[in-house]
Formats: sequence, structure tokens, C-alpha cells
Amino acid sequence: MISIKEIQLSSQYGVDFIYGKIILNDTSEDIAAYKIDLYKSNNSTDNFSLLKTDITKMTFLDYGVNLKNLSTHYFYKAEITLRQTGEAHFSEVFSLENMEPDKEAYYLIELYKIHLETAINNRKMILLSRKHEGQHCTVCYDDVRKKSQLADCNFCFGTNYTGGYYEPQIIQTVFLNAPGQMQDFSMSGVGEKKAPISLWTINYPLIQNDDILIDINNNRYIVNSWQPSYKNFYLIRQTVQATMAPKTSIIYNIPVGLDALRM
Repeated sequence: MISIKEIQLSSQYGVDFIYGKIILNDTSEDIAAYKIDLYKSNNSTDNFSLLKTDITKMTFLDYGVNLKNLSTHYFYKAEITLRQTGEAHFSEVFSLENMEPDKEAYYLIELYKIHLETAINNRKMILLSRKHEGQHCTVCYDDVRKKSQLADCNFCFGTNYTGGYYEPQIIQTVFLNAPGQMQDFSMSGVGEKKAPISLWTINYPLIQNDDILIDINNNRYIVNSWQPSYKNFYLIRQTVQATMAPKTSIIYNIPVGLDALRM
């Protein structure tokens, strides 16, 4: 049976979340034969609650933390279950060593927040964070081939994971360029789409490649470049480049309400 060597925990990517990596002991066993669930508590001995289930990528982000409060501690452990028999065991408990707050980093982050709230050319957008782990799509995912069997699945939207994306989040952005126009030739004729956009936003929520950004006109952009800005290992700002998806893309089938962008 596989076992966990360590759960590495770090807040090096910012001040609003914990980044974790599950390290397994060397094994020749098929990891897919096991289900790995992650639990979290503010106590090292009890009151653990399920944080993530069926982890496959062995990494995770926990946004449900307040790292500014040094009196609050976070503990993690994992449960490994052999799928065939249901045999299970827990790992040891691992904790994050609290980092001293960096007042300069906090100050810069607050300045960026104020700028976003007062800048003339700021724009609200909806962020859809793509799923990279969790429950595989029950409609299109082939467990044998380890990939989707449908080109356009309305249950995972091409991600292989049920739902495809996490809950929508509203973010404030500042555009670094004005979206232009360029011709998009396709089999059905000539269409028109917007050129790549560049923008920046604050350190939270974290944006990653392949996430989706949606503007008030329901244009949907796929993130293809992410540039972080750090201060003493703290993420203080994110600069992003994204390209608008063709209107025929399956991602336009993801239901999203735009009313929040009009407020």
C-alpha cells in the first residue's frame, strides 16, 4: 500500500492562501488504484474536516486561511484508500510554519487595491478557475484511455473534470492595452475576434494558465500568460495576457450571470 512521506506546505506564492504538495514514498504500485483525500484542522489532534477529495495532481491550494493572524494554525493530513477493497489509513499530521508578516508587501498590496478601486480605466471581469484535479467527468472521461471521448462535453467543458471550472469570482482589472480586432478565418468563413488583451490585477484570487476571464459583453478570454510580481516571496500583483475564444467554443456554454459586472 502506498504511503505519504510528507505534505509540503508553503505560503510563498502570496499572503491569502497556502500552497501544498503531497510527496509519496517511493512505490512501484499504480497510484490510480488509490483514492487520496485531504483533511484540514486548526488543531493538530482533532476536528479535521474534508478539504479536497480524490487528489490526482498531488498539489493543492487552500484559500480558506488568514495568514495575517499568527495565532491561527493550520494542520493537514491525508487519507489513502485502496479503491478495490476500501482499506484505508491516514498519514501523519503536517503543519505550516507561520511566516512573519512583511509590512512592505502588505502596503504594496493595499496600494494596488486602492488603485483598482479608483482607476478610471478599471474593469470588472469574471474569473473561472479551471479544475485540474477532482472527480473525473462521468459523461465523457475514459478511465482506460485517461482522456475525454467527446470533443464538446457540456458537463466538463473540455477539462476532463466534472463541472470544468470552480465557482465564478469577480475581479477588478486594469487593461494595459485596448483590445483590437483581427481576422479569424475558419472553415465556415471569415469571422472577427478580439486580439489578445493584457491586464493586471491584485494578488488574489490566483490566476493560472487556461483559466477563463469574462467581460460585461460575455466575451470569454483564455489565459495564456501569467506574470507574477513578488516582494520578499509574497505575491503582490499579477499581470495576465489572454486571447478571446471563438464564439463556437464549448466554454460559451458555461452558465455565468453577468449582472454582477453591471453593479
